[in-house]
Amino acid sequence: MADQKNRYPVLLLHGVFGFGQQQITSKVLPYFGLWNTDIRVMFEEMGVPCAAPSMGPFTSAWNRCCEVYAQLFGGTVDYGKAHAEKYGMKRYGATYTKPLLPQWGTRDANGDLIKVNIIGHSFGGATGRLLSELMANGSEEERAVTDPADLSPLFAGGHDGWVHSITTLASPHNGAT
Repeated sequence: MADQKNRYPVLLLHGVFGFGQQQITSKVLPYFGLWNTDIRVMFEEMGVPCAAPSMGPFTSAWNRCCEVYAQLFGGTVDYGKAHAEKYGMKRYGATYTKPLLPQWGTRDANGDLIKVNIIGHSFGGATGRLLSELMANGSEEERAVTDPADLSPLFAGGHDGWVHSITTLASPHNGAT
């Protein structure tokens, strides 16, 4: 593919009732694909790393971002100290030992930053936008109440430019009725 503009990894974010690559459902009926075609596999066959993390079906964009971040980089989901206290929930969630996109944010052989292209369907589009915002700017609210040694890198921010593009499909950017 000589005309390919970049080979940045692709991040596929599903909608509210969707499922990611970890669910058995994905093997039978890929969320991003057809009956027998998984778009994630198609990207990988072109030499483009691709991940489709799983997110809670009935949760907020914030919680979904935290879940995606832990799956992409590996580690335990940290919903944030301020967020957990505000909404009366546990601060930590599942632990993921194998990162789905460990190369994101590293440097390639030329020293260039490896960015990501986000494709979000439905609520996955809104999740992708918030993920990009948190990566770049973090959360002032979380930084204000959390010891820096205990702060998730997601809430620290400082990763501006790590997202190359965001493409959304049927996403409720202005809310839903």
